[in-house]
Amino acid sequence: MHARQSVLASPLFGDNIKKLFPICAPGGSDSAQLDNAVELLTLAGRSLPHSMAMLIPEAWAGDNPMPEEKKAFYDSTPR
Repeated sequence: MHARQSVLASPLFGDNIKKLFPICAPGGSDSAQLDNAVELLTLAGRSLPHSMAMLIPEAWAGDNPMPEEKKAFYDSTPR
């Protein structure tokens, strides 16, 4: 999450988004960090299932016949 903060943007938060940093509190447990990320995504308007799918994607590397639109959903390349 720290690496992605520089590209984080949302019309819901606007310039105030920087007040949310750090998204994940330093020194927190893995589950606490996951909680922080889920909270951000749900407050930004994502559903809980969508947020969880973003944070814990299914395996799709290699020869997986996953549809391209689903692969694009999991692609984390900043745009």
